[in-house]
Amino acid sequence: MLIRKTAIIVGLQILAFAIFFSIWQYIYSANIVPHPLLSSPIDTVTHFASIIGTPSIYSQIIYSLGIVLSAFVSTVAAGAALGMIIGEVLYLRKVLEPYLVLANSIPRVMFVTLFSVLLGYGFSYEFFFGFISGMFPVLITTMYTVSNVDPNLVRLSRSLGASSLQLQLKLMLPNVFPSILSAARLSFNLTLGGVLIAEEWAGSSGVGDLAAHFANTIQPIKLYVVVSAVALISIAINLALLQLEKYLTRWNVAKE
Repeated sequence: MLIRKTAIIVGLQILAFAIFFSIWQYIYSANIVPHPLLSSPIDTVTHFASIIGTPSIYSQIIYSLGIVLSAFVSTVAAGAALGMIIGEVLYLRKVLEPYLVLANSIPRVMFVTLFSVLLGYGFSYEFFFGFISGMFPVLITTMYTVSNVDPNLVRLSRSLGASSLQLQLKLMLPNVFPSILSAARLSFNLTLGGVLIAEEWAGSSGVGDLAAHFANTIQPIKLYVVVSAVALISIAINLALLQLEKYLTRWNVAKE
């Protein structure tokens, strides 16, 4: 039964993929979008390896991936730490909660120009914009999860002589860990988007700048190859994070 269900799911996934490519090919063949602005899926797949293998292109992909991963790791670490601190201190949470929710609701693209003026161009600007874009989901999720930890457990731990550090590591962290991992996947997508926006808007290197160059110089095949490469990398990392979450939280009976 399990094998049959898995086969059905995989079959439907392949079908959805085939439908997507069929619609893409139809739009190209029917010239719904002018050919200078659109590459066919066949051309994209055919030229994928040769274009990605070009040093000037794969070096930019590696550069952007390095920024995204470093910003993502920093985002999860900082967001989780701040969320645990704010969530545990009642008055601090009551004071900062509305500001954090408000800041999270503001479109990050509004700050692209501001950050470029403050930080200039290059690694620091792209890193910081990606960091800010992805931090709030982890911070807010952790904050709310910590605030919902059973207060009886907190009082019991303190009555048994647990220090603040022990309370964080032995009680709070195990309770919020599954939520942090779930928020991390959303955070990665936002961090990736933030870095690409920064590179495209005001960057001088990276995948975002490369995509903007191909779009402005009307090179659709190279543009769609780069976009497809970013999509594949994003999907692969998201699936890896999902599997990591399942593995690290296999002890979580409530989740099962």
